Amino acid sequence: MTILRDATTKSMEDKAAPDDLHFESVLEAPPAKVWRALTIPDYVAAWLRPAENGTDAARSPRRDSSEPELVDCRLLAAEAPQMLRYAWSEKMQERILDSVVTFELAPHGEGSTLLRITQGSFVLRPVAANLNQPTMLLKAA
Repeated sequence: MTILRDATTKSMEDKAAPDDLHFESVLEAPPAKVWRALTIPDYVAAWLRPAENGTDAARSPRRDSSEPELVDCRLLAAEAPQMLRYAWSEKMQERILDSVVTFELAPHGEGSTLLRITQGSFVLRPVAANLNQPTMLLKAA
């Protein structure tokens, strides 16, 4: 797929919260192909690597330490082939950012797709002090 144009969208402001993030891209691929890239696990793994622990979590590609280490996605709604909505939790150092991410697809000209991504409903929460892992005990000498 080739990205023809990227832009932050202003057209969805009327139904969105002020803190929501909106992105639009016109992709040089039909909506059915983009839908497959967003829904077939092997294709999704190309842009959002599955975690090694066998859960529904995924590792996001990181460019620096301020980016998420782990993304936990849970499908909230799907309307094939035009909308996917996920509960999205990103573990970032000592905090977790919960949000809702929506992917919307619409035909755009002949053989292209307008992809809108909206991330909103942000909640920042601390990670448990022990990370919910067993406590390491040391033997006194």
